[in-house]
Amino acid sequence: MSLTPRQKDVLDFIVSYQKEHGYTPTYGEIAVGIGNSAKSLHGVHRLVQRLKERGYVTSTHGSERSIQVLRTSPVDEPFVKRLAFEIHIIN
Repeated sequence: MSLTPRQKDVLDFIVSYQKEHGYTPTYGEIAVGIGNSAKSLHGVHRLVQRLKERGYVTSTHGSERSIQVLRTSPVDEPFVKRLAFEIHIIN
């Protein structure tokens, strides 16, 4: 599933921040990094949630700097579903 331009901005910021600092940003740092005020954490939270739902990132609830990037580009969903099915059959 493709990302909106704003979701892509957030993902790109997370990736570049992690490369530069060695750890992932907080929601406040993401807000500032994409040009929002640090007070708009709800909007950043929604964007990160959408990235989670689409399988781009994951995080640990209640833990700062716990965002993990799983992928940075779309994957072929039918291929992934087929692969998951085949892995299930083998195991």
